[in-house]
Amino acid sequence: MEIFEHQGTHIDAPLHFPNGRQDLTQIPPEHLYGPGVVIDVWDKAAANPDYAVTVQDILERKEFGRIPVGALVMMNSGWQFKYPDARRVFGLDNIQDPSERDRSGHSVHRPRQFARLCHNLLQPNNMSLLEYVANLDAIPRTGTTIVLGIRLRFGTARAAPHGNSPS
Repeated sequence: MEIFEHQGTHIDAPLHFPNGRQDLTQIPPEHLYGPGVVIDVWDKAAANPDYAVTVQDILERKEFGRIPVGALVMMNSGWQFKYPDARRVFGLDNIQDPSERDRSGHSVHRPRQFARLCHNLLQPNNMSLLEYVANLDAIPRTGTTIVLGIRLRFGTARAAPHGNSPS
């Protein structure tokens, strides 16, 4: 059984995006664990589904102290409570209809420009991205250790259906 990227919680290795260098096997183990930091923007994302974390959001978390070096920083937008309602998640009624998807301009990588910016700035610098993390409201905003699992592959490697290398 193979599960390709963008199916559940997953790591986008730097090689996932143009100019990224490392694939999953080249990520140093010490980059797969560290202090957990959750930036809670649930209220702002509820009012604006295209909300992106700002510098001000980071500064406003001063009550929790400085973000530690090597921290795994995650944004809690509250999106997990929109599932499984396709209209609330994707902004459309029929996620199986590609023409409706294209018209909507919506993506789970919300907002699209911010996600592309994160990929373009972070991944060429060998920063991995963790996507589709559920239940971030259950994780304390600070004081935890996050450990990311590794992917195991059995059998022959194949390219992902959309032509990108599996990340």
